Amino acid sequence: MGRVRRRAGDPGLPRKLKVVRIAGLAVSGLAVAKVLLFDLSELDALYRIASVFTLGLVSLGVAYLYHRHARVAETPAAAYQ
Repeated sequence: MGRVRRRAGDPGLPRKLKVVRIAGLAVSGLAVAKVLLFDLSELDALYRIASVFTLGLVSLGVAYLYHRHARVAETPAAAYQ
């Protein structure tokens, strides 16, 4: 299952494809902007607060995983032997 997630979830990181990483982050940014600008306007205050909080936590998680994988991708292969 790990290989499937690795191939489907972050194809730019293991192959060091900067264009794919940037495109993925751009699409994620557009999705976050759409949620913040359009979708939240239709919610009540309590649901709006919960949605922004959850979106923030998810964004922090994605940033952490991106940073961790980018750091591992830059580490020389000899360090793992």
